[in-house]
Amino acid sequence: MYRPMGRLAPGTPIRVDYSEGKSRPGHLKEYMLCSRCEEKFSDYEHVAARFLVNLNQVQTRAHERTIRRSSLDYHNLKLFFLSVLWRCAVARDPITQMVDLGPRLSKLTALLQARDPGKQQEFAVLLRLLDESPKARNAVLTVPVPMRDASRRGYTMVGNGVEISWVTDQRGVAFKSAPWMLKEDGTWLVEVISGSRSFPWRQAVTKSHEQDRRTLA
Repeated sequence: MYRPMGRLAPGTPIRVDYSEGKSRPGHLKEYMLCSRCEEKFSDYEHVAARFLVNLNQVQTRAHERTIRRSSLDYHNLKLFFLSVLWRCAVARDPITQMVDLGPRLSKLTALLQARDPGKQQEFAVLLRLLDESPKARNAVLTVPVPMRDASRRGYTMVGNGVEISWVTDQRGVAFKSAPWMLKEDGTWLVEVISGSRSFPWRQAVTKSHEQDRRTLA
């Protein structure tokens, strides 16, 4: 997700800190795993990178508000998204403090240790593609924040023009959400929305660019 942002002028990757309401330049990197476990996660990352890059390059027409994907690697793709949520839940960096899984953290940890993606309703993953210009949609990365959608209980983040949501409570997999989750049969229906419908998207882009200018000065 950082790679496209690195090509933006002035070339500084951005992370937006919602816990303090400010943005900070630089990569978020916390060494929490041994090399052996990092290698296990990298198996998932290779699969997810191909999928996300392909999804981000899709050119949608104005009347096309959904993208359907099939024959996906449910096992590795789901484990990638679970590993991202897990890292945020256990990280010590202050910007991830809004992610608190409580007793569900042990369940998530057990799934990853067993290399088990779980059923599609377990920590269900949903995506929305932000219909913005490439420059705008690649300009910001936000850490996960609690979802404000009453039909879903979990966390959501934006990176590389894609809004990723995790439903951490199965009671939150409502009728409205179920069609959009990654399915065990390898299909995924992705909604295309205006970036302004996502949580403070345009404001985050503006603040990030202002932070860039202050840092360079």
